[in-house]
Amino acid sequence: MGSGSRSSSSFSVGTHAAVCECHAAGSGFRLARRDDKNRTGIREDSELTSRLRICLVSAAYRPYPSGVSEHVHGLALGLRELGQKVTILTTNFPRLESGSDPVRVVRLGRAVLIPMNRSYATLPVGMDLAGQVRRFLRENCFDIVHCHGLFWPEISYWAFRYSDAVNVFTNLTAGFKTGAAGSGLFRRLFRSQLARVHGRIAISVRSRAAVEAYVPGEYRIIPCGVDTNRFRPRTASIPECAHRQPVILFLGRLDKRKGLSVLLKAMPRVLRSQPKTRLVVVGTGPMELAARRFVASAGLKDSVSFVGRVSPDDLPAYFAGSDIYCSPALGGETFGIVLLEAMASGVAVVASNIPGYDEVVTDGIDGILSPPGDAKAMSLALLRLIDDHGLRRRLAEAGLRRSRQFAWPSVARATLNYYLELMDSKSASASVSA
Repeated sequence: MGSGSRSSSSFSVGTHAAVCECHAAGSGFRLARRDDKNRTGIREDSELTSRLRICLVSAAYRPYPSGVSEHVHGLALGLRELGQKVTILTTNFPRLESGSDPVRVVRLGRAVLIPMNRSYATLPVGMDLAGQVRRFLRENCFDIVHCHGLFWPEISYWAFRYSDAVNVFTNLTAGFKTGAAGSGLFRRLFRSQLARVHGRIAISVRSRAAVEAYVPGEYRIIPCGVDTNRFRPRTASIPECAHRQPVILFLGRLDKRKGLSVLLKAMPRVLRSQPKTRLVVVGTGPMELAARRFVASAGLKDSVSFVGRVSPDDLPAYFAGSDIYCSPALGGETFGIVLLEAMASGVAVVASNIPGYDEVVTDGIDGILSPPGDAKAMSLALLRLIDDHGLRRRLAEAGLRRSRQFAWPSVARATLNYYLELMDSKSASASVSA
């Protein structure tokens, strides 16, 4: 696998906003082109009988609220449902209550938040974090160590260094500049680490493009999944929205990258046309105080509710109790898990037209995409759905169909198929070497 190699699976970008095709023998996965009439998402090819010992490694995990946390959690549950033995290796979040988890979770060190990609990254630290990871891996004979990260000094770095299993890398972030001058230096510095990567997964075209200069090789594109049992259409009410209609939901970290300020600036225009509209803001973050001050100064306090952090168990009710989900993110997204959750809940979606999001939503087909950072355009997109109930219903129904292509059972099966391919490949290589 040379630095210039591309995915061995067939890959194409078509003329009608195609996403990708990724289908290799045994992969069990195909992400449809946008112009496919049936828009098939993922198909199953084989029955899986192997029981693997799998360690999913991630610096971000519940209770820390992030798309990475939810992705790792969903994958763990999906693999467990397929009969696999799953352990999550993560860190502690001192100010957050961890609660119970249906899979085994091991926490080492503690998390420190550092600014990155106009947001915050979780960085595990500890007096002997490297030694703890080494002992943990030696005490647990894993078949697969699947790291959602790679770079020093976070926990995945140490997992790659000390793992003797089949090692898989997944990139879930867009915090790398494509073709950056430092990528060559990075590859030299981390040469031994990169040599220990047996498989590479990207969740989207955007995800692969963001990291392949740093972690070269063949990538299997397997998207994020959504729990269609947990997120589904239902009759629900949100206390903050009693007697108000329609309801717009924002859910995410209150930081610059998520673009809440754009949505807040769009609200006066929305309210002039539709004064009964209510915006519900779920989440916390460094921009919360500024957002609250803007709402007060703009006279929006009667129409905007700040809910704060919501437990994972309560999130589905907020989605299902809303009429429109809005994600005004400014960039730095590799996919759009939260969009899938809204679509699976039967809610119409308005989102920024940015890389990553455009691989989930097709403008005018299963949602509306608006230019990033443009408050006027965002307000017009919202009003378009508020004013046209028929359009809102059609987009919600199309979004619901689209979301089902990404149901976790299929995504987990595609991932497990890939694990088995990698194990077969490693075994074959070992036999040849012997």
